[in-house]
Amino acid sequence: MLNSKCFGFSGLAWRHFEIGAQSRAEKNRRHAAGISQATAPCVRRDIARNLQWQQRSLRQLRREAQKCIAAEAELQRKFALLVSVPGIAQNSALQILSELAVLPADRDLRQWVAYAGLDPTEHSSGESVRRPSRLSRAGNRHLRSALYMPALTAIRWELICGDSTNPG
Repeated sequence: MLNSKCFGFSGLAWRHFEIGAQSRAEKNRRHAAGISQATAPCVRRDIARNLQWQQRSLRQLRREAQKCIAAEAELQRKFALLVSVPGIAQNSALQILSELAVLPADRDLRQWVAYAGLDPTEHSSGESVRRPSRLSRAGNRHLRSALYMPALTAIRWELICGDSTNPG
């Protein structure tokens, strides 16, 4: 469990995620404004100022979250483990850790998978209709979202570098 100084760790990570999403949307607007000749120069300047503010805010939130991680030995250990996984960088590790840090540690593997909504579910209707299994998506959508891009990166990494854990 988190100590009292870092009780707001999840809130920091959530805010970091929200501003990151806003920043991505604003970058798309900047790109569209750069292409369009109908966009007024004052709108382009406003988008640029907003992006600067968002980047500053993201850096500040990241620093505060890293202070919380540094203040708690267990969070440090888990954060280091997460960033050691191919495909998981600091931002993803921060989001994943914030979703998992508040959960009890005595869960088994199936409970963790179900919490993330990554457990397979079967769809069948009597004997005639059988559809392929798919993810239940009944769990934590924020955790699933945090795992999505690292999973794609890990798949790409394995395709490029090969599977070093499987010699055969």
